Amino acid sequence: MRQFTENPKTRWRIWTLLDRVAGPAITTLVSVAAMAQTLRIWDWRPGDPVDFSGDSLFVLAQFKNLLDHGWVGANPELGAPFYQNPSWYPHADHVHLLLSGKMIGLFSDNPFTVSAIYFFLGFPLAALSMYWLARQRGLYRGASVVAGVLFSVLPGHQLKFPHLWLASYWVVPLGMWLVLRTGMGEPLFRLKPGWRDSDQRRAALRLNLTTAFCVLSIAIGGIYYSAFTLLLLAVTLLVRLVATRDSRAVARAALLPVAIGAISLAALVSVISGQDKSTLVSTSTQRGFWQSEADAGKLMDLILPWIHHRVDALSYLTTTYNSHTTATLEAPALGIIAMAGVVALLVIMLSMLVPHRNKPAHPELGMLGLLSVVALGFYSIGGLGSFVALFVTPQIRTWSRLFVIIALFGLLAVGHWVGVLSRRNRILGLFAAVSLLLIGVLDQTNPAMAPQYQTLRNEVAGLTAFSRGIEAKVEAGCSVFQLPIVSYPEHPPVHGMTDYAHFRPSLVSSSLTWSYGAFRGTSLADWQLALPEKSTPALLDDLVAAGFCAVEVDRFGYADRGTALDGELSALLGQPIATTADGRNLAWNLAAQRESLTSRIGAAQVKADGDLVLHPVVIYSDHGAYSAEHYGEVPFQWTLGAFAIDVHNFGRATVRGVGLTFSLAAPDTAPRAFTIHLPNGSTQVVDVNGGTAQAVQVEVDAAPGRNTVTITTEGDAVSISAAGSDSSTERKSVFGKLIDLRASVADPNVRLGVVQQRLE
Repeated sequence: MRQFTENPKTRWRIWTLLDRVAGPAITTLVSVAAMAQTLRIWDWRPGDPVDFSGDSLFVLAQFKNLLDHGWVGANPELGAPFYQNPSWYPHADHVHLLLSGKMIGLFSDNPFTVSAIYFFLGFPLAALSMYWLARQRGLYRGASVVAGVLFSVLPGHQLKFPHLWLASYWVVPLGMWLVLRTGMGEPLFRLKPGWRDSDQRRAALRLNLTTAFCVLSIAIGGIYYSAFTLLLLAVTLLVRLVATRDSRAVARAALLPVAIGAISLAALVSVISGQDKSTLVSTSTQRGFWQSEADAGKLMDLILPWIHHRVDALSYLTTTYNSHTTATLEAPALGIIAMAGVVALLVIMLSMLVPHRNKPAHPELGMLGLLSVVALGFYSIGGLGSFVALFVTPQIRTWSRLFVIIALFGLLAVGHWVGVLSRRNRILGLFAAVSLLLIGVLDQTNPAMAPQYQTLRNEVAGLTAFSRGIEAKVEAGCSVFQLPIVSYPEHPPVHGMTDYAHFRPSLVSSSLTWSYGAFRGTSLADWQLALPEKSTPALLDDLVAAGFCAVEVDRFGYADRGTALDGELSALLGQPIATTADGRNLAWNLAAQRESLTSRIGAAQVKADGDLVLHPVVIYSDHGAYSAEHYGEVPFQWTLGAFAIDVHNFGRATVRGVGLTFSLAAPDTAPRAFTIHLPNGSTQVVDVNGGTAQAVQVEVDAAPGRNTVTITTEGDAVSISAAGSDSSTERKSVFGKLIDLRASVADPNVRLGVVQQRLE
């Protein structure tokens, strides 16, 4: 061994290896330490969720599906009595699904454990990725460590578990490596190296593999980061074209965004291909261009401290500002270090516009400044993001998420400054790096916001006991209907019940299937819209006929905390078979109700009724109309100049004589005429005068599928305030008002549902 280490060549190789490993090792260790203190990792135990509310439940349901069925395809445990088809929620998160489910999933089948480990690993992975980018861009090792660690603990990263795939920041530096090399005119591929020179061959192979890895990672590492990378690549190519006028070189470089876009599109198509169009009955999950305006960011968010800053005075500053303005959806923040870097880049950009000024010592700073300006342009409310949403696609709506890339540019700028200090005085550079690390970690993290693992552990244990209590009283594979009826996904809170709360018991059950989780706008979910919620006995009969053997209630979904419904269900079904310790969730066995219904109408009629329950006629009024509001007990919708009432027949036979009754009114006191176009081709004109509502009755023979009643009106739009808003900026243009839409049919066996009349 001694002879081995005394060999000069061997010693050189050892020191070279240590030199290369030292930076990544330090970056990993410091990042893990920073993550551990901010998330209090020592309190976590396998089986503990990091979060168990809101969007986190959506993520955990994805993990359970992934671990139970091998991929996030059709899930037979949700959307009973049918199944959940996740293809209606397109994504390109394949790299994260593969890493978490196929790699970490080899060691555990618990969705809480696997998701938590992947979240924790995201911090050192992000640090290493950023360190690698910094080194690739020529930064000193100490500066790269600073950039890597601070990037991994950007403000709010510790709270990003509800958007776990977006919290995987490690893909972002890979995309920015592509952007910066493109912007600086550096090659991304070497297809014709000097093949006789082994060093050139290795360098070419290394570059080609690196580019391929970065392209693949960013393309299937999430639609948002892929889209952001593509936008910045487009800008750099445009700048290169203007600066060099070398259209051939720019055209070759344009193959890069084409490749990223093609792979992302292929990933999306692989998900969308699983959609069963025969189940589509209404508008599935859609996004409007106006949402980009609401979900973009403000420059003040990047200047102010993180809203959950560990220093109360700084947190109060941001909280006070947000309370007097319209707060940004996801509370983006840069932190003082990254913000200083961004400010420096903007100053450099401005100085470059002044004639005869000296150019920055490092030309890359100018490119970083340009990219920062562009990113800020897309990030800001009413900026370039709104342009994309209006003229290209509204599917990328939360432009405030660009703060991650803006922070990356700022940290690279700070890294350049640390490098300048290090070249002048190594000790001073090291002191600056350590100081920046300490200040940055303290500024960007807050252990007080760490998960309350013991509380979460108790909640999971309570729900596990609840689900097992149901399983012990019903047969395996029992379908449990969940009340209140809540559409999926992205439904506003219902009283004290947050979105996705119905996933809670399903995440810890093993042999039950649950009604929640089928996608709204499909027949797999919307049959529930015709259930008789106002009559509990009739509702239970329909649930039994549809094949459910138990009913579960989340009391937080009711204004009276489910007191009235609890009493009704107990009177009809007896005492609950399972109850959570906090009394929030209760479940009843429907066996007695099944026996009662069968004795009343016979088994054959129960089966026939089940078919009718699952194939109702549902009346939609969401095309060309705003969301339903209420004036007292009366529902209404503001409408556009043309809107539709869709009579959708889920069944296989025509339902004759579906009567629609509603009132039409003008949005002001001016007279207005509405023309009603019926499916049979006939028309009816309704004149409204003086702002008074005019009652209307029409009849439709509902053939299987969609039967559309179109209503049009002419005249000027009227601007009104959005519901619940006094802001002059939150207004909508309306042409009419659809009031108290109801439906009836002569055949008492036909189930009817009117979306506007739904209980909330």
